[in-house]
Amino acid sequence: MTTSLPSVLTTAELPSVELQAAALDGDVFPLDRAFCSIAEFDVPWRRALALAPRVTPAAVAVRLTAAWVWGAIAEAPWEVEVLTHGHRVRDFADEIVDFGPIRVTTPARTLVDLARADVWDARVALAARRLAEEHHLTANDIRAVLSRSTHLPYRRRAEDRLGSAGWASRRAATVPDGGPRLCLNSGTVGRGS
Repeated sequence: MTTSLPSVLTTAELPSVELQAAALDGDVFPLDRAFCSIAEFDVPWRRALALAPRVTPAAVAVRLTAAWVWGAIAEAPWEVEVLTHGHRVRDFADEIVDFGPIRVTTPARTLVDLARADVWDARVALAARRLAEEHHLTANDIRAVLSRSTHLPYRRRAEDRLGSAGWASRRAATVPDGGPRLCLNSGTVGRGS
């Protein structure tokens, strides 16, 4: 009788040494602090599952952690960013995707949260652009998130950043440090020219 291993492997299934050896042999690839068989696809629900040892079921992965789950950045942040149960989570329950043991903000909410954060450097702007491109986010998607919550902290900051990046004005603009561009073409995000 053979038993199959889960699609995301942690030290709960195999010792760390065996996981590292399997990675060196090319049988698995790292996925945050877990591993995944090379026969599996790197998809959001698997990335979310890889976070399970680091995120409690009551929490919601947000900002760069959510951007990693959605494939907008290659490496998971060293420190996960989460919100826990409470009124703040209930306020945007319709902007959360449930991946079993892990919940993550939707791509549109993640983009808005990135723009609301303290840091908006070239790395974060690139993650925002990739998130928008990969998930075909439109200006209307972003406006919907911004308009749902009238008490969204740092809403003006997000509007200014996303507006200067081309969301509101339908034109391309560079972000700090000559970083990536967001460009709104026919209502969707594309690369600036």
